[in-house]
Amino acid sequence: MRCNPHSRKLIVWAVVGGAVLTVGVAWWSGFYEDCFNGTACRIVTSMSGPAWQGALVANGVMANGVLSFAIEAEPSNVKVAQSIVEGPAWSRIRTKPTREQVDSFHALFEDARGWPLPALMALHSSDTTFAVWETDWGFSLVGYQGNYRVPRALPLRPIIGGFLVDWTVFAVVSYLVLYRISHARRNALIWRKRCVVCGYPRGTSAVCSECGADR
Repeated sequence: MRCNPHSRKLIVWAVVGGAVLTVGVAWWSGFYEDCFNGTACRIVTSMSGPAWQGALVANGVMANGVLSFAIEAEPSNVKVAQSIVEGPAWSRIRTKPTREQVDSFHALFEDARGWPLPALMALHSSDTTFAVWETDWGFSLVGYQGNYRVPRALPLRPIIGGFLVDWTVFAVVSYLVLYRISHARRNALIWRKRCVVCGYPRGTSAVCSECGADR
């Protein structure tokens, strides 16, 4: 079955609307939601050797973050051994930190935003003083998050799986909304005896005298 031009136009606008809404929701969360106001889950990625240790924090349904520190994990530490959580799939703490990061006790905060899944993320890095944070994959904003004074940012790096899921959800919603608006407009034009394509008053001809569309 072939799509008529009107349906194709709705699909294109729905796809564009889905992408805009996906980015818009993530950026809205970056403006207004503080990750550190939510619940936290301890993360340790290894029992021995270089590892990331920290916490996965979440605030509501649109703000997620991973605050982690590069450490030298101790295999004899029973508490560490019992608390291994690798963290979310989008987090880079699944890879081991470098020796330089361990020696400087390097700190990272991965700020992921989006709904229903994290779709975009920014990366903030600092040394042990937490006085200065450098932001990658995002535009820094005025204001800070939490006691570590992590900057707010508009995230730019896509989290591929989450972005595609969110895009699909918002594209479907956009299509349904646009379809209902288009259907209501068509009915209104028919009731007013106008062409459903251009809105010109219909005559007695089988086609519109203005645009040539079928009545």
